[in-house]
Amino acid sequence: MSALNLIELDFEGKRAVIEAWREYLGHLNTSGSDNPMQWVRVRDDRLRKLLQEMAKVLRYGATPSVDHAASYLPVAHFDAAGVQARTSKALLDVLEGKQAIIIASQAQPAQAPQLPPEDPTKS
Repeated sequence: MSALNLIELDFEGKRAVIEAWREYLGHLNTSGSDNPMQWVRVRDDRLRKLLQEMAKVLRYGATPSVDHAASYLPVAHFDAAGVQARTSKALLDVLEGKQAIIIASQAQPAQAPQLPPEDPTKS
């Protein structure tokens, strides 16, 4: 993280790098809970743009672009992250008093035990 925070110092005066860095940083400071897959795609695009601009300044030459269709995006991780984000929001709403916890009893009413019928021959 500290290396990312030094980009503006290390690339001072390199406008394209600084602009790409600010776009990337701005996106990292947004929430992707509504559409995590799209958020990751935008993040990757902005990171790729930042790395390409840095490569130009450092004279690494052209950097290959990556086709999204050829990229691996673990859907299960996004599903789990979405569930976690919704759960965290719901809990926060309860803790902040914005939402109540509804408790409903599902138990059946207790019934008195049934005694066997009396045997008329035993009296």
